[in-house]
Amino acid sequence: MRPMMERPTIVLGVEMMDQDHLRIERMFEAASCAPDKDLPARYRDVAEELAAHFAREEDFLREKQFPGLHCHLAQHNVLLAEMAHGERPKFAGGELRRRMQFILPQLVLSHVTTMDRMAAAFLKGELGQADFDVLRLPLPGLAE
Repeated sequence: MRPMMERPTIVLGVEMMDQDHLRIERMFEAASCAPDKDLPARYRDVAEELAAHFAREEDFLREKQFPGLHCHLAQHNVLLAEMAHGERPKFAGGELRRRMQFILPQLVLSHVTTMDRMAAAFLKGELGQADFDVLRLPLPGLAE
């Protein structure tokens, strides 16, 4: 097993976010070497931690009046739906391990490198309201 990380893969420079991201990365790392029988419980633990992290982050961003919050919330909802999808019984053993080792960490990392990075830049004064005025969510029905 590799030594545990001391900081998250992507350091955003916002302590609350960086600490939470490190904790989530460590949970995925620990799951990678857990016995198959322990994976469902570890999966639920990661899902609960992600939901708690998203709630903390959303409250924090709301308090700081982050102008891209609507898009940020949409990404959180997609990730939570993906986690709920993985709770299905068909994801047992090797498939559940693959989701926890590769698929879900990549989805979380993708969120960190996009919306979390933008949120951190706003919080550090690197982006302003005007940088978010063009953000739009797709209209319902367009993707069908």
